[in-house]
Amino acid sequence: MTRIINLFSLKGGQGVTTTAVLIANAFISEGKSVLLVEREDGDLHDLLNATRPVAGVATQLKANLTLLAVATHEIPTYGFDVVITDLGEYQEGSENYLVTQPCYLALKRAVGQDELIKQCDGVIIVRPADRVLTNKDVTNVLNIRLIATVNMDASVARASDAGVLAIRGKAIELPTLV
Repeated sequence: MTRIINLFSLKGGQGVTTTAVLIANAFISEGKSVLLVEREDGDLHDLLNATRPVAGVATQLKANLTLLAVATHEIPTYGFDVVITDLGEYQEGSENYLVTQPCYLALKRAVGQDELIKQCDGVIIVRPADRVLTNKDVTNVLNIRLIATVNMDASVARASDAGVLAIRGKAIELPTLV
């Protein structure tokens, strides 16, 4: 059975796309076949150094990595081991993980979203080096289980900025996900 993992945030710029590629790399390193799904207007392809895919047409990037842009939020599985979506919102029927940075504005946007957050399987915190709030601050405010922390160190940030994260990015340990 295909595992469908949906990553989303409540505020832009939280690192969802970067996290999707890092998680895909972790699964690929285990020999799993991965389908990355982005919105038709998404930018996941840019991070993978790929041309913009035609909506609905799967593009094989590596032997076990395929990219698909979709115009709707229907998630095809195509018989992959893992499907990771970067569609921008909660997806019914998927494992849903909120991706956030430990910053005031992101947490402020999360307040009042209790019903949505209660449905999430956990939170993945993308931690830039300069953030003051701790992981515990974030999990206490959201009242949600911490799944992983992505330390956005200089090498990951440079690879992401250069659009080569899929090639040089570090795989992160996600014991609950992977």
